[in-house]
Amino acid sequence: MKKFCTSKVFLIVHFILVFVVVFFVSIVAIIFFGDKNAMPEDYFSLLKPQFVFCGAIISFAIAAYFSFYRKNLRVEISDEGVRIFRAGNEYLFFPAQEFIFSSYVVKNNYNGIPAGTTKFLRVIDKFSGKEKDYALQGFGKDGFEEIIALATELNERENNATEKISAPHEDLFEYDIDAEFLAKKIKRDIKPWFLPIGFALGAVYIRFSYGDSIVVVFSAFLFFAAIIVAAAIVLKSHSDAKLVPKKISVHADKICVDEKIFFFEKIDTIKITPPSYNEAKWEMLMLKRKLIISDGGKKFVFIVGAVSDRGVVAPLEDYEMFCEKLKLSCEKLMFDLV
Repeated sequence: MKKFCTSKVFLIVHFILVFVVVFFVSIVAIIFFGDKNAMPEDYFSLLKPQFVFCGAIISFAIAAYFSFYRKNLRVEISDEGVRIFRAGNEYLFFPAQEFIFSSYVVKNNYNGIPAGTTKFLRVIDKFSGKEKDYALQGFGKDGFEEIIALATELNERENNATEKISAPHEDLFEYDIDAEFLAKKIKRDIKPWFLPIGFALGAVYIRFSYGDSIVVVFSAFLFFAAIIVAAAIVLKSHSDAKLVPKKISVHADKICVDEKIFFFEKIDTIKITPPSYNEAKWEMLMLKRKLIISDGGKKFVFIVGAVSDRGVVAPLEDYEMFCEKLKLSCEKLMFDLV
């Protein structure tokens, strides 16, 4: 049995953030309901000590509930299945005989600005096919990947139909990738105009609303910052397009990507984007399906597919089979989950 607990640092930071937000809202509510016609210079007089104290107590209670209870998780993985505990009490149990486990990660963006990721354990009922996601925040990248690795091992133990490699040098998988098609999709799917348009409109509004020279400088700074960010996004997409290989073949003892050959016994690790990542909502950039090979201290990154908010771009049509063949050939395979 392996146990994983939410980081205490994550819980404390989450508590502080929730407390600050709720307390700020309570202060605004005290001022608003105290006197709707009050002027800004009279706001402090509306903040009676007893009201502020009550707002702080309520904010503390809400922050403690959502941080030290709702977010305080422990995950236990054994041969029986996956158990999830909340604040020390078991509230979910998924038997390995009844459920299939995988992962799902959402990259959050607010108005086009990246705002971290939300990581989920995806649980699929074997009989009904229904699936549900459970957020696993605060375990760190390595912890989350280990949780998913152990959980997916339960799937393999329950699956008796395991394909075996028959010949040591037999080609298991060979595929020609339409590199030009995928590269064009990666370049064209970016949405870099969101930032400059938004910042430019804001800069124009500030400029004509306030004639101060400092405001003019600030609005110009916003506009040029937006241009720089948009240019960085375009350059990133063009650099990603160069990482698309034209051919991949998987053998019993090696993987060949174009002219590069990697022997499984010599490489450190192979990471690949899970085939279950087939959704990319509200993404500024496409979700790339990556093949990452660490060999001799060097990291080689290849893009073999992508997922946009309009669906999967799949020049590698048998991507799921490719992942399965690679997993059968190389014990060092890991899923790149974040």
